[in-house]
Amino acid sequence: MSTQTQEVADMAINERVESLLRQMTIREKLGQLTQNFSGRKLEERNPEVDHAESIRKGELGAYIWALYDAPMRNRLQRIAVEESRLGIPIIFGMDIIHGSRTTFPSSIGLSCSFEPDLFERMQTIAAREAAAEGIDWIFTPMCDLARDPRWGRVVETCGEDPYLSALCNAAQVRGLQGEDPAAPDRVAACLKHFVGYSASIGGRDYNETEITEWSLRNGHLPAFKAGIETGALTVMSSFNAMGGIPAVANRRALTGILREEWGFEGFVVSDWNAVQETINWGYARDRADASCLAISAGNDMDMLTFSYLDTLEAELEAGRIAMEVVDLAVRRVLWVKFKIGLFDRPYVEEESWSPPQIPQEARELAKECATKSTVLLKNESVLPLSGKEKQLALIGPFAEDAVEMLGCWSERGRLDDVVTLSDALRSAVGPDVAVNVCKGCSSNTMPRTKTLQDGTTVRDEDAPEEDDEWNVEQAVALAEKSDVVILALGEVKGWTGEAASRVDLGLTGKQQQLFDAVEQTGKPIVSILFSGRPLAVSEVYERSEAVLCAWQPGIEAGSALADLLTGKAEPSARLSMSVPYSVGQVPIYYNRPRTGRPNSRNYRDLDTFDPRFHFGYGLTYTRFEYGAVILEEEENGGFQACVEVRNIGDRRGTETVQMYVRQLSCHSGARPEQELRGFSQIVLEPGESTVVRFSLDDAALGFTNLKGQWQVDPGAYHVWIAPHAHSGEPALYQHP
Repeated sequence: MSTQTQEVADMAINERVESLLRQMTIREKLGQLTQNFSGRKLEERNPEVDHAESIRKGELGAYIWALYDAPMRNRLQRIAVEESRLGIPIIFGMDIIHGSRTTFPSSIGLSCSFEPDLFERMQTIAAREAAAEGIDWIFTPMCDLARDPRWGRVVETCGEDPYLSALCNAAQVRGLQGEDPAAPDRVAACLKHFVGYSASIGGRDYNETEITEWSLRNGHLPAFKAGIETGALTVMSSFNAMGGIPAVANRRALTGILREEWGFEGFVVSDWNAVQETINWGYARDRADASCLAISAGNDMDMLTFSYLDTLEAELEAGRIAMEVVDLAVRRVLWVKFKIGLFDRPYVEEESWSPPQIPQEARELAKECATKSTVLLKNESVLPLSGKEKQLALIGPFAEDAVEMLGCWSERGRLDDVVTLSDALRSAVGPDVAVNVCKGCSSNTMPRTKTLQDGTTVRDEDAPEEDDEWNVEQAVALAEKSDVVILALGEVKGWTGEAASRVDLGLTGKQQQLFDAVEQTGKPIVSILFSGRPLAVSEVYERSEAVLCAWQPGIEAGSALADLLTGKAEPSARLSMSVPYSVGQVPIYYNRPRTGRPNSRNYRDLDTFDPRFHFGYGLTYTRFEYGAVILEEEENGGFQACVEVRNIGDRRGTETVQMYVRQLSCHSGARPEQELRGFSQIVLEPGESTVVRFSLDDAALGFTNLKGQWQVDPGAYHVWIAPHAHSGEPALYQHP
């Protein structure tokens, strides 16, 4: 759609919004700002009965967690469109994070591909599947910056780097909304969580955050800004309080930055119960005060607390809030509903809402994503498998587990769609190779609990804590008769995601004991780690011959991993988040401040300040050699940084060439030790070389100053072109 055509369309939408707004009562306006919960399962509640009267009165504008049922959605929508006074349709929202029916790798994994295009393609399929089920609005992408792996929600992020995260999240918006968000196979995107949620102190979910303006501008905001510039229609405010002000009531963030600086036109929705939780923070006096503070700050829609609907009518009558504030919020919600075509196409087709199987196109993409998400962290000549093995032992709780392959936030995924590692490996090696499988132990041995009649959860003292699946003797026996042992280990998916903070970053349950016992056999070990965060598992990294980080890989987990193990596919992924030696190091991230004593090693019990594996790190089945960084002047007077990269191994391989910069002195504020400002993926045959070039333009050299403006300073810069952060030698560039 051309710019002029879009402007005409937007004018028409604005006229329809204003016409509708003039007809609305106060209750109908507040209803548009109210989001209800329809229930995850049909048996939990019956929204057709429970909510019908509210819908008829126009007092419900949105749903979260709409039922997995297009016919149910249409029945609810008919009440709104055909039985309410103004016929305003409901917008149906859902947490679909890394795929709908087709479950792809989690975002922390997929960002390791360093291919933003994969995010766009993934979300295109997710949007198509969600829209067919009656979902209009998806609560993704998650733009939070991941720097502390204790925080469980790093699994939903695109890692620790603002530049890479911005590219990946902008791609997700394109995939979800397309060129026309009103198309029947597209949905509205929702950037979350605005802002600073991931900086929770101690990695504890929902906690206070302390973020300087410098870190906010250059760390936490870039991914959100990229999403807004790509056209995201909605934003979700976050749970945290920043500087003592809960995000849902932070006017400077929701109005000052989001709208006045960036020109965002859509609406902001609170997170779950967040409006009312401002009382818990000690910020608001009561529900009425909480409502006034939140809507005045720029939080347009209240998720689940009904505080706007219950209190704002009286606040308007008392003059404690102006009607203009409410009208502005309603205007934004209606604008989005018109923008996604809800008024013109309120219903969905019911015949095709639940396909019997996943299309081949989606499966192929899921496999490609899983393959390109898996990071090879170590390889002492054991991978790929030689093809001469006669006995393989596949040991560990993730070897045959379909549930764990789906990962967290995968409610729409189906177990019968999953290709497990055991099934795929047997198929890949053929009938002449024995693949002997043993679970060994469960992945989770948390203390058992029980729920009392009053709803509280307590420890069940009568329940055994021992792992009733502990079978180390069989695991050791299988290992001893095998040529290679593949250990499928990690953390249970229930320990990642929301409200899943950890004080330890090791293997869950008795998996470490299992590893220790199997390792004592002396057989070569290939460890595959399944997790939603970087794990600090020193013994596994040091005592395995090879280590693959598979994250939460989705429905094609087994197929992708079997191809990588056997050499049918080449590993190409690079870490989007640093892997620590110890949990005591975190938060640890590559783009750290240099400090006044950059060479100090300030742990008594660890002789390095560095992580075990840096951001951008990842091995292939070949080796690449980098030449020196050379600076060349361009025809337009600018400069570019160049490097020759050669494949010095004996296999074809993909290398992700990365450019990092550092401004050596900056009076606005000290710049980080390194910042990723470009990357390029190249494929080279053995002995082949190529020259990779990056422009040293304003986008590569600049930063956001405290006024929110992009600034580029003259002066000296270090420029690295290297295989990962904190590697290689820099060139000195003098910017005029």
